[in-house]
Formats: sequence, C-alpha cells, structure tokens
Amino acid sequence: MQLLKNSGYSILSGIIAGLSTALLLHLLDQVTHWRELYPPLVWGLPLVGVLIVWSYRHYGHNTDKGYPLILDEIHDPKQTLPLRMSPFILISTLATHLFGGSAGREGTAVQMGASLSDAVGKQLGLSAQARTIFLMTGAAAGFGAALGTPLAGMVFGMEVLYKKGLRISAWYPCLIASLVAYAIGHLLKVTHTPYSRPMIPDISLRLLVMIVVAGLCFGGIARLFIHSTHALSRQLGTGLRAPLIGGCLVLVIYAIVGHLRHAGLGLAVIQDALQTPLSFWDPFYKFILTCITLGSGFKGGEFTPLVFIGSTFGNALAPFLSLPHSFMAALGFAAVFGAAANTPMACAVMAAEIFGWIFFPYVLVCTYVAYWASGTHGIYAGQR
Repeated sequence: MQLLKNSGYSILSGIIAGLSTALLLHLLDQVTHWRELYPPLVWGLPLVGVLIVWSYRHYGHNTDKGYPLILDEIHDPKQTLPLRMSPFILISTLATHLFGGSAGREGTAVQMGASLSDAVGKQLGLSAQARTIFLMTGAAAGFGAALGTPLAGMVFGMEVLYKKGLRISAWYPCLIASLVAYAIGHLLKVTHTPYSRPMIPDISLRLLVMIVVAGLCFGGIARLFIHSTHALSRQLGTGLRAPLIGGCLVLVIYAIVGHLRHAGLGLAVIQDALQTPLSFWDPFYKFILTCITLGSGFKGGEFTPLVFIGSTFGNALAPFLSLPHSFMAALGFAAVFGAAANTPMACAVMAAEIFGWIFFPYVLVCTYVAYWASGTHGIYAGQR
C-alpha cells in the first residue's frame, strides 16, 4: 500500500514539475529571442536587479534562499515552502535573462518543481516522511525535465542532498517523477538543445592520466567559482546596492568585450565548444560574468553557466593535453558542475544520456576526480 502511495505521489510530482518546467523553457526561449532582437535591453540590467532584490526583500518571505531552503526542508521538515517561491523565481529568472544577466535555468526548474509539489502536498495532508519524498521527487523531476535527461534527474534527486553519497532508498520515487516530467515535456513539445557527440580517443594508460589531469583542472575551476561567488556575495551584501553595482559591472564587461556572446545561457557557444576550437577567453569571461550576476542577487541558477565554463575550458585545454577538442569539452560539460554541486554521479549519467553511454566510463572518472579536487564546499549551502 505504501509503495502505491509513493508511486502516486511521484507521478503527481512529475506532472507538476513537467508542466512548470515546460512553461519555464518556453518563456525563456521567448525572452532570449527578445534580448537578441533588441540588444539595448541590457542597459536596463542594473535597474532590473534592484527590482528583483527589492521584491524578494519585501514580498518574498524567505524565498530568496532558493534551493538551500528546499534542502533544509528535506533534511528537517518544519514548514511548507512558500507557494510564492515558484512565481518569484520564474519571473526573476526571466527578467535576468531578458536584460542580459549570465545565469542558468535548471535551478529555477528545480525550485519550481519542489515548491509547487510541496504546496500540493500540504493540501493532501502528507506526513513529514511523505513530504520529504515529495520534495525530493519535485527536485529530481525539475532537473531531469529541464535537461531532457530523466535518469540524471533521478540521480540528482538522491545525490544533491549530501556532500558525499546518495540517498539510495529514494531511487524509485525519483525515477518515476523524473520520467513523468520528461514525458510531460515531450507532450508539450519542449525542445532540448542538440549536442554533437565527442570524438573518443583509443583507450590507453596515457588517456587515463590525461583524464585525471583534466579532472583536477575542472575541480580547481569549480572550487574557484564557489569561493569567488560566495566572496563577492559577502562583499556586496544583501542591500539594493549589490545588484546595482553588479549590473553595472556586467555592462562594463560587455562594453569591453564588444558583444553579448556570454549573456544568458550561451547555448550556442557550448555547441561550438563541442565541435571546433574556441578562444581561451570564453571561459574566463563567462566565469566573471556569472560570478557577478549570481553574487549580486540576480536569479537563474548555476548549471548552464558552469556547463558553458566547463565545456569552453575543456576546449581550451585540449591542445595542452593533446586530446580532441570535442572530447575535452564534453568532459568539462559534466565535470565542472558535478564538482561545484557535489553531484558527480548525476552529471556523469547526464553526460551519458546526452553524448551516449560509450562516453560514461571516461566522464565518470573525470567527474569524480573533479569532485575530489573541488573540496568539501559546494554551491548549495543546504547540503550535509
């Protein structure tokens, strides 16, 4: 009977996450198109940042903590997540992207899936244990639906709770929810970015050594990103001056660079990194822009920017390690976020779903080396 109940909760959570993620992705495509069509919109970024922080401060009711708040409730259920978390993170993410901030989308999908699931769970009068499962499945489904990788969504829901290890007992509800959310997205014609498959070198001892070296580099980048973002956030504080200063700094960098190649998600650059050599400056600019955007109070999440940083950094490292650009970019695609979020297994599975399972052994080694090299801290403060 309990298994049937958990299955029903998982299906419901998957439906909720699938619908909310589909809405997010469709709207995000639209605002990205508008920004590309009207580049002067980026000049409004500082003002929009001030509005976002002001809105969260006066009407957000603690929702500005974002995903760490969800993790806290999973570990120690106390009170229902505010329902307003979902519209707040949706609108603020769309605004950040429309006006040229460097941010992601998967974190938004996870927050929407979990908060909406929790609101429904409250109406159903769920116990604390059932509510924990509902929150986990909402997060798993949101991640899997946003990327089109349901197996990775399942693993993410189990793995992101802790700095080390997985909550194996939650595999079944997380899998059901993630598969349902993915199916809902498919029915609603959600399109996921196509990525070319990497050229995989012949297996050799040298290749293994180079993968380990690459993992150490990716873990170092992840560690630097974590500390840089947190340090900048502490330096700027939580007042209205933080997004004002941060937005102006982003505009200064755009003016220096002379283009908006690194604004928003940057999916086209990630695609290029998997096919052709790119400039070594690409990961550097995206790193700085993302640290400033997220560290100064804008919303949207870290996943896609870290994928951008990882794939372009891997592309830049390829000549030094004498490995194909596409292979190194694909390793970085998964390893940097896996290290930063303490989710190496989820990101290895994600890479296998995107690039083919033949790539799995290589990326698994790389993500775990990066994870060990990045240290105990992560981008999510609620991990234990």
